[in-house]
Amino acid sequence: MAQEKPKAFIFTAIPDQDAARLQKRFGKVAQYLSNTLGVEVPYMPEMSYRDAVEQFKNNKVQLS
Repeated sequence: MAQEKPKAFIFTAIPDQDAARLQKRFGKVAQYLSNTLGVEVPYMPEMSYRDAVEQFKNNKVQLS
């Protein structure tokens, strides 16, 4: 039986005022994790701490 390919591992971070800086920084983290884990690892920016927690709580992201 063929092994099922893992789903993406999505992560977010606590937002700050400079979303472009976060995207640049965490884009590098996403690439590293993707290469290391062998699965797609996108960074999902959030607009607020509350949004980040809700996404994690609802399993929309796996790391916050």
